[in-house]
Amino acid sequence: MDRLRTIRVFVVGEASVPGTYTISSLSTVINALFAAGGPSKNGSLRKIRLLRHASAPVELDLYSFLQGGEKAQDVRLQD
Repeated sequence: MDRLRTIRVFVVGEASVPGTYTISSLSTVINALFAAGGPSKNGSLRKIRLLRHASAPVELDLYSFLQGGEKAQDVRLQD
């Protein structure tokens, strides 16, 4: 089996350690946020914006994921 492809994502805003991260191509928003150390003390999981090059921003509320494991809002990332 081939190696798993990686993608590069940018985590900006109220993350503990914002920056560029190289993660698995199967990663989701939660994985990227975890790589960035989670939200800072001023940040929140209630209003996360996913920006992609060719589409409008998507606003996510990941609090329900932490409360009960609801993964509907945890979308896969693209390079």
